[in-house]
Amino acid sequence: MKREEIINKISEIFDMIPALKKIIFSSGTVEWKREAIRNHICHDHLSAFDEDHDLHPLRWVVVRSAHGAFENMLSLRNERAAGFSLLKYINDLIHKEDISRLQKPSCGFFAELTHLILGMSGNAQVYDDTQVTAYSDIQGREAARIRSSDLSDMANNVQSFAGRYPWGSKTTS
Repeated sequence: MKREEIINKISEIFDMIPALKKIIFSSGTVEWKREAIRNHICHDHLSAFDEDHDLHPLRWVVVRSAHGAFENMLSLRNERAAGFSLLKYINDLIHKEDISRLQKPSCGFFAELTHLILGMSGNAQVYDDTQVTAYSDIQGREAARIRSSDLSDMANNVQSFAGRYPWGSKTTS
């Protein structure tokens, strides 16, 4: 993938949150960008979702979780522990003239970044409208039964996905 294609792909991903895109593509330092992103997340972006009373609570959880994940990825402590800075990497991909010494971003990198930004923007589509049960409209035993059924379905789905990947445990017979 050529540098221009990489920049276009990153631009396309951050189009979902224009204020973040403006920060990411600015000429500021990585440190300034880190602070500006944190300020944007805390003061502007999340407060807009706080005021959106039509956003289903499950979708709100996804938005908050995605924001938390992104903020954790940007923390200096986590960058030191990982030995890698996502923000610096993205900044270098966008602003360095010669990116030949950088590892080229994979399709997986772009997919993960896309899903993270989708989550932050409230468009993750983890739940379609048929899956988001309006628990607030149902009360008592019926609500508990529906929640229990939904949780069982979720657990079964997780098990089916987890069963695809060996985790190294040896069973004893």
